[in-house]
Amino acid sequence: MTKHRIALVLILLGMTEGTALAAEAISYCDNLQADTRLTVETYYDTAYSASNQLCTRDEPRCRLKGLLYKPYGASNAPAVILSHGAGGALTEKLFCNAVNYFTRHEFVVFVAIKRGVTHEHEADATVTDPQLNFQNTGMYYGTVIDLAKMLFEEWPEAAWPYLEPCEMTKPLSKHSEDCLTNALVQSSSTEIGLVIEWLKGQKTTAFPITRLVDPDKIALIGHSNGGKVSIFSARLLPAAQRPAAVVTLSLDEKGWGHDEVTEAALFDAVANLPVPIALFQPANALNVESTRQFGWTLAVNRKRYLAQIFPALTLPADDPDLEVHEAFPSLEESVNRWGPVARMFLAIYGLAP
Repeated sequence: MTKHRIALVLILLGMTEGTALAAEAISYCDNLQADTRLTVETYYDTAYSASNQLCTRDEPRCRLKGLLYKPYGASNAPAVILSHGAGGALTEKLFCNAVNYFTRHEFVVFVAIKRGVTHEHEADATVTDPQLNFQNTGMYYGTVIDLAKMLFEEWPEAAWPYLEPCEMTKPLSKHSEDCLTNALVQSSSTEIGLVIEWLKGQKTTAFPITRLVDPDKIALIGHSNGGKVSIFSARLLPAAQRPAAVVTLSLDEKGWGHDEVTEAALFDAVANLPVPIALFQPANALNVESTRQFGWTLAVNRKRYLAQIFPALTLPADDPDLEVHEAFPSLEESVNRWGPVARMFLAIYGLAP
């Protein structure tokens, strides 16, 4: 794939202060419109939160990075954070068409590259290309679960940072594994909260200097597991770090019915959600039970929501390995269906231009 060069500012944030370094980098989104003027920034999170007990013993495991796309002349603009699923690669390319759509409609867009995932590389891989400068973001949560299971069997005390929130049984039970998965997914909301807080503090570079993002107009769009993280972010974060709305794409589509602990936590979260939420899936998804069940929960609890099943998605014949689950957030045809509905949904609540 042709690498599309765009102006980039490398942001490196330390524990107590930030340092900005000018640099050139590469965006793998080669389909950005030729007349679209964007600035892309690479953002490194502080990687540590004392309130997140799953991070306090292993700080690198909790890093988050991302790409910030700023439309030319953006000022006090609405913003969306795109949160990818549990897969370990292709995080930027997955959202290229969504970046295209939302930046063309005057949104600032942050593409989150979450813990254990590298820029266009597999989970837990090491990037050696100095031009990309995307080292590993930490430990992929699936790897954390495998490590916890191994430690618990051989050295239970060392597994404490991973298993402390959950029931300790030996051998490690399915319930304990599900509990750990739920704890890791919920803890990812800490990272999203830090990004929201960071976005609220960003300024424009052109004179007169103003806020880049309207602090009251930041929404989350989460795909698959990223939808779970988005819901927990809206429910669990303090008001200063909470998104103004959530849009989920194929929420819990692959995992539905396999993790009772996380699903129970999600039902509780949506029943008490303080912000509006949209649930989107295509008709030919693996299953649409999450949209039906969570939609019903939102309805009976009189929450602000939109649940929509889109027409069946036609996959391109030249990519036989592509699945509907990955195609729904990524294909241009699909984005041109759910993107306008998401923008309309955000506009209803005053979160779109």
